[in-house]
Amino acid sequence: MGLDFLTKHRASMDFDANEVRYFEKELLVVIPFRTEGSGDGEPRVAPVRLARQVKLTRCAVTPESIAVVAPEGEQGICVPTRNCGAVMLATTVTRVSGGKALIPAINLRGERTRLPNKKELGVWIPFETDMELLELNNELESGKVDEWIEALGDTEVPLENEAEVRVGNNDDDTRRRVVKLLRAYRRDDDRD
Repeated sequence: MGLDFLTKHRASMDFDANEVRYFEKELLVVIPFRTEGSGDGEPRVAPVRLARQVKLTRCAVTPESIAVVAPEGEQGICVPTRNCGAVMLATTVTRVSGGKALIPAINLRGERTRLPNKKELGVWIPFETDMELLELNNELESGKVDEWIEALGDTEVPLENEAEVRVGNNDDDTRRRVVKLLRAYRRDDDRD
């Protein structure tokens, strides 16, 4: 896409949203793109949209195809950022195939409904090559998680505001693990 195209279509490039936008026959055209090599060390996120519009079955979970600007086979996490009413999109670890990825859409209504098309539904965050993903096939056992947390660093010195930590779960083991994680990942200037 060159300057001639941008000038001819009076298109604008939005590097914050990674999109080219222009109007054609009174319809807004949005072309997502991806930038590489920013050099700042932060992962680049890309917007995700519905690949094709479908009606969601009532009170059911449906795998939805989303369009992702990412290389073939890239693994990442899709994080929904848009409120879709009675349809809940789940944060999902998935792989890109043919410029698309599948995420679960949960229709909470008792009737058929649709997701908004052409609107940004969330962001795609690619995984770094040095990340290790644990599958939920007994690799994520309580004992192994506790060993991993202990190996991270200082998990014994209490946090200053530990009593205020809200986990969103009433399970004592879950709270204990989350607090230990927070202790291990506190910033060095918080330890003073």
